[in-house]
Amino acid sequence: MIKMDSKTIIVYLKYKDNESWGGRELLRRGGLLLWAGNDITQFIGLNEPEWDEIVVAEYSEENAYNQALTHLKEADMLSYYKVHLVIHFPEAIIDRINKMHKALKKKNLERVPIKEVFSKEQWEAAKKAGTDHLGPTPNQMETLLQRDQNIPVVMLNYLKFRDVAIYPDDFKGKRYKSGRKAYQKYEQRDSHNNQVDIVGNYKSTIVGEDEPNWKHYVFVRYPSVKDFIGMIATKSYQASYTQRSAGLENTILLSITPYDEPY
Repeated sequence: MIKMDSKTIIVYLKYKDNESWGGRELLRRGGLLLWAGNDITQFIGLNEPEWDEIVVAEYSEENAYNQALTHLKEADMLSYYKVHLVIHFPEAIIDRINKMHKALKKKNLERVPIKEVFSKEQWEAAKKAGTDHLGPTPNQMETLLQRDQNIPVVMLNYLKFRDVAIYPDDFKGKRYKSGRKAYQKYEQRDSHNNQVDIVGNYKSTIVGEDEPNWKHYVFVRYPSVKDFIGMIATKSYQASYTQRSAGLENTILLSITPYDEPY
């Protein structure tokens, strides 16, 4: 259970030697490893470095937290790294989110061909509207389709909401004033075999280059890459996509292969 005075960090690691997977050893000293994974590709967003491993750790003591950062700074195996300080929501909140997802889940969600979902025409329309940074580029989409479709995958989302939601002039659905409300409506779409692992609020970047003022992050687990692709191809997802674009100012989405055990 996360204590109120604990510190949770998300650590991004780039190794000098890609076969030296020691990040978890550096971070487990005095801390609790909540989650870890590798085989990371960027699905949405621009200019994110290519990371080798991502680890989430929680520290109940200030001394252990400071030691963990010192271990990272002194690690010869690292080429560079980044650390986000975040507020991790309690398990009770995550359980409630997953129960909501299960309640919305349907057995037969009608789909459209993935090539139609991310067609050249749609990409050009998004670019003209200034929302192309909120979805995958054609190259990012192709990279995802070329991955092993049967491996489990976790999608790490970073979200920055608009202060005021922005809708296309021809939008016929319900309009929400705030970006957060519009995005929450998008989140209420029918689910598709997904499970929230970790969710919370971004607080600051304590190591690494300056970043957009992120507000929210969430790790969402899918049984396979194929399940994720099946989700974004559903008509339910497509119907809710305008609310997503109306609510988001910026986002990054990283596709990660989770370890069976972080330890």
